[in-house]
Amino acid sequence: MIRWIPSIELIEIIYEKQIGIPVQYDNMQHLESALDMCKWGIPYKEKQLSVYEGAAILMRNITQFHVFVDGCKRMGILISYIFLRKNGFLLEPQDPEEIFLFPMAVARGKLSLKEIQSWFELHCKKI
Repeated sequence: MIRWIPSIELIEIIYEKQIGIPVQYDNMQHLESALDMCKWGIPYKEKQLSVYEGAAILMRNITQFHVFVDGCKRMGILISYIFLRKNGFLLEPQDPEEIFLFPMAVARGKLSLKEIQSWFELHCKKI
């Protein structure tokens, strides 16, 4: 169950601290859409989203749909990591290189939303 969702303002602060430049959006609507889906669920889906589904939506929308002018892959994995952590899960891939390879695959559109969700399920543990 999702207990915490980041605000756009928090994401902007994280962006500026991590990327080192003021936020420049390429497609802010996909960020707003991801946050709305985490908060309200996916239309026509009867059950509430799982934390893994929320992380997958954030990762996909930020990374694949190019929310920012620069830093989308870094922000996608970072916001997903923070989202998971604040909701009681720790992202710990067995191979640290996965933290770099996974966002690249998401950005290229190689993974479906379900596959992104499965990756988080495989690489997270409840804390």
